This record gives sequence, C-alpha cells and structure tokens, in this order.
Amino acid sequence: MTTSKLLVCSVFCGSEFDRFWLDLQRRQVAQTFGEFDHAVYLSHRAKPELFSESTIVGTSSEGDKWEHRDGVRALTQYCQRNPGYSGYLVLDSDAFPIASGWKDTLEYYLARFNKRYAAAIRPENLDTFPHPCVVYAQQPEAIWFSYKSTVNLLGQPVTDLACGFDEFFPLLKTNRKSLHPILATIYFDLFYHHGCGSRMFASRATNIGYYDRILARSSNSSDEILQLLQADPQGFVETLY
Repeated sequence: MTTSKLLVCSVFCGSEFDRFWLDLQRRQVAQTFGEFDHAVYLSHRAKPELFSESTIVGTSSEGDKWEHRDGVRALTQYCQRNPGYSGYLVLDSDAFPIASGWKDTLEYYLARFNKRYAAAIRPENLDTFPHPCVVYAQQPEAIWFSYKSTVNLLGQPVTDLACGFDEFFPLLKTNRKSLHPILATIYFDLFYHHGCGSRMFASRATNIGYYDRILARSSNSSDEILQLLQADPQGFVETLY
C-alpha cells in the first residue's frame, strides 16, 4: 500500500474526557494536514462506540498497570504492519497538531539534521529523553518505544516510557505565554500537548517540589486551564503562541 494519507496513533485511557480529546485530535489533524487514518489502543475503561471512525488495534485487560506501554507497543506493531503511509504520527490522547504545514516543516528539519524521527523533549519536567506524547516519523521502522533508565536534569534516577532510538530531532517547548510550567505546552510551534488531560495532575518535577515557588504565584489551576481549553480550543491555543 502506498498512500498520501497520514497514520495517526493514540492510546485512550477511558476517562470522562475521551470524547473531547478524540474529537479535538481528529479535527485538528484534518484541518492541519488532510486525509488520515486513525489507529487507537483503548483501556478496558474506554467506550469502544466512541471510536467508530478509528481502527481499534487492541484493548487492555482489567488490572493491567502497564496499559500505556502495551498500547504504544501495539500501535508500533500496527504501524510496522502497515507501511506505505506518507508519515506516522504518534500522539498522547491530549495532544494534537496546531499549525498547517507541520509535516513539511518536520521533514525539512529531519533532512537538514539527518534524524530518523522527531519527538517532544520535556526539560520542563526535568527530562532529557524523547517522550512519546508527540512523535513523527516518515517510516514506521523509526518508531519504537521502551522503558528507559536515565537521570533527570537534577541527576536523579528516572525510569519512564521513552522513544527507543537516539537519532531524533527534539521538539522543545516554545510557548510565548505559559500558564503553567508543565501543562498546556506548545512544542516547536507545531503541536499542543495538554499534559495529564485524562487524569489528576501530577509530574515528577512538581512532585519533588521543583516548581513550588512558581506554582504558588500561579493564578490558574490545572482544572481551570482545562476549562479554558474546552470553552474555546482554537482561541485558547492562539493565546499561547
């Protein structure tokens, strides 16, 4: 199969916000790119009827504490079984493209710096590894995820799900306006990632107290930031970049 379509892949955890994130992600991909197929891996808590326009590649079993890992691995295998797409975009359920031409932009930079794929890097969470919240590759062989043991920017040990290959182009936080050090992030002016959009807010950087002083001055809670996005997604994102 050879097609001009894009293959977009996401894991959905079965939260009350699944419909919101699904509709927003699909709409944004269509508006910023065009034709695409959508492959999803679902938690056992998710409602399959919400995903009638997507291909469900698997579902976690109840009690599976590794469902995100199992999900991205299932999606990786699905990508590799389906070569011939014009590109492969892996997104967290609460992530989506925001700029038309994002694919051409990424392919330009991948060629310029001779990299296999592009991925978000989250120094705002003190991380240095390529994170699977936003990953783009032209070939499915470039997509692979595994648990990585490393140290964060404070030198503390960290083990987390990460992209497996080293030859990546980093997508860094580029917000002109930041409501929160971790949440509502714009990556490389091309993608939005909400962060904890389907669960209670927590991150390694906030859990260890790195942002205590900054968050004490913040006027926006995680709930309020989500409500702002829900009320007007396009207008909200435009205020950030």
